[in-house]
Amino acid sequence: MIVPKPVYEAMPVLYVAGGIAAISTVDSIMSFISGILLGLSGVVVLCMRRNYRAAKKAYMQDDTETHPPAG
Repeated sequence: MIVPKPVYEAMPVLYVAGGIAAISTVDSIMSFISGILLGLSGVVVLCMRRNYRAAKKAYMQDDTETHPPAG
C-alpha cells in the first residue's frame, strides 16, 4: 500500500500528538502507558528518518565528489 507523501511525513507527528492526548485526557494507568509508548514511537520514527536522510545526503555528496559527471 502506497501512502501519499504528506500523510507519510505527518504520521510521526500524529503519533506524538496522540500520545500527548492519551496521557492528558484519561486518568488510567493503561492510557498513560499507551500514550508514552505512542509518543516514544513517534520520536523514534522521526530520529530514524533524520538519520537515514543525513546518511543518504552524505553518501550522495561523496559519490558526486569521487565520480564527476561525464560530459
